[in-house]
Amino acid sequence: MNYDHFYEALIPREIKQEDELQENIKKVLEVGWKDRFKEIEVFYLGYKKENGSKIFLIAVRLEENWDDVLTRGPSADSQEAKEFRTFYGNRSQIRKFPDGSLCEAVLWTNGKAKDSKVLGKIAENVISKHIGSATIKLRNFNITPFVSTKDEYSAVSNAFEHLSSVLHGLKGLPLSISSALCTSEYYRRTKPNPPFGRYMYTKSKRSKVFHDKIARIVLGLDDNDEESGPTPFYTPILKVMVTMEHSSKFGDTPQIVNKFKTAFYIEIGERLKEKEFFTVPTEKGIYVDVNNIPFFIEIGLTKEIAIAKRLSDSNQNSLISDGNDYISLTHKIQEVPLLSTQIHGLSQRFKAFGECCQLLKRFVASHHLLSNIDPFALELLVAEVFLRMDSEKGSPPMDSFAGFIHVLDLLATHDFVVSPLFIDFGDKLNEEKKAALLKKFNSARIVLPPLVIFTSDDETGISVTKSLEVVIFSRLIQISKAAMLIISKHMDLSLNSSMAMICGEELKGMDIVIKLDYEAVCTREKDYMEAKKKSLELRNREKTKQLPIMDFDPVEQFLEDLKKIYSSVALFFYNPYGGTAIGVAFRPKFKETVDFKINQCVSRKWTKKGLEPNYDEFIETVKLVGKGIIKDIAVTMEKA
Repeated sequence: MNYDHFYEALIPREIKQEDELQENIKKVLEVGWKDRFKEIEVFYLGYKKENGSKIFLIAVRLEENWDDVLTRGPSADSQEAKEFRTFYGNRSQIRKFPDGSLCEAVLWTNGKAKDSKVLGKIAENVISKHIGSATIKLRNFNITPFVSTKDEYSAVSNAFEHLSSVLHGLKGLPLSISSALCTSEYYRRTKPNPPFGRYMYTKSKRSKVFHDKIARIVLGLDDNDEESGPTPFYTPILKVMVTMEHSSKFGDTPQIVNKFKTAFYIEIGERLKEKEFFTVPTEKGIYVDVNNIPFFIEIGLTKEIAIAKRLSDSNQNSLISDGNDYISLTHKIQEVPLLSTQIHGLSQRFKAFGECCQLLKRFVASHHLLSNIDPFALELLVAEVFLRMDSEKGSPPMDSFAGFIHVLDLLATHDFVVSPLFIDFGDKLNEEKKAALLKKFNSARIVLPPLVIFTSDDETGISVTKSLEVVIFSRLIQISKAAMLIISKHMDLSLNSSMAMICGEELKGMDIVIKLDYEAVCTREKDYMEAKKKSLELRNREKTKQLPIMDFDPVEQFLEDLKKIYSSVALFFYNPYGGTAIGVAFRPKFKETVDFKINQCVSRKWTKKGLEPNYDEFIETVKLVGKGIIKDIAVTMEKA
């Protein structure tokens, strides 16, 4: 799997000997694909039973501009031009280029500059002309429904660049803004189905827009027809972390710092309103509408981290609120913005990177594992593959599906128990540094998570993997191996497969399956596609000036509540891309009868044998927590 593309070539049986034909195919493609490839190999696979055609497999490693629709030849008045015309025949034309030169050229596709099918078109044309009638087919999977193209993120990137420019240009603030960094997966282009620049409302009666033009959820009883119906379609917010110049005026306690930040939120919100932005300042941040792309601005101060560290060191943890401890603040204010910037840089540098991340996440989500893995961890796996291949071979994957295959291969073959991953974003990890980190890894391996990723800015190796459980990562490795087997058989023509065969669908092996009310699921793929289509029809109409219900996903919130309550009892599995069920797998230790301990009483009952699992209580609690979301609960395990 060291290639980007694989092509199946069918050649008439009567044409030449196999070894000679194999070499001729390679020579013809080396001319036809000139400047589009780094390496080509041709393999003879035998005969096709249906028509007796000879079957060849063509494997190619691609150059960066492999998908250009135009093949530019030599100057029209040169000797080489005659050879070019002879090779391509009547497909060759004289064209004038922007630099004023007249050259022979072949246009393979009209109406666009890039075409992922262009190599197949060229191969079929030149092989048919110089060898014999050929049929060329790309051996690939259709990933179009699973990813969003670069162009679909232009509304997001343009909106943020505009917001960032305005924020940096605000004058007269008590403290100037030092930086504004978007930490959203959509801005990095690593998450599919991005906002497309128009708020789409469903027919939900739960969503009401009030006099301040802000939509809110109207809560009512289940049998109240006036306030029932589907949940409003999910509108994500893009988070922005803003840092400001240092000042001692912010105070020395979290409470005073938060008051200063709230004052800044109000002031910045007012300044943005003067610039004709629709803003809603709150105690925690500012909601900002930029061309119907919603952002949420937060201020992060290094002083907050220092205060939390001081309080922790002096055993004053009671003064620290949840999520505002030293480690959490460091991750939120420093690590996440830095990592977001680095990943965004790779997305800009490697054109297949973003779609590869999207495809990996959809694959993991289809097996109901995504909610148990930090998105950054998956993005770093992709980053490791692209940076390593670029460094070692000078050739990162040029195709998103090829990159996806390499990531699966990494997961399937790397020994994560004895070897961490190293990712160098800025030429900081030399061999000496890696050796020191490896020594640190070996000495602490027994207490480290199953996946350890050292980066040039993270010497702990666990900033995004510390919560990853062994059972989840083992399952990820297992499904990667299974997918690699199917893909390998598909590429060598021994199996005709598709994405459906490598993506999971049903929840299997669960103890309990929580079936969700379809109307509570607000991330339905069908609704997104319909809204996207509708937005194109409304493109030229005036955009709404209302702020919709944002970042509200009742199923995800329900899932987070279950994890908080029952993290020691069970693991939960869900596909966030429109999944209609949550799988529950009880931990093996929970199923055991144990001696009485106060910290072991969650969903247990006392019997003569000791504390035993109380599955009925668990189910009733889940029903209460998920009221209005749950349709049914199916118990699939055998109770002891």
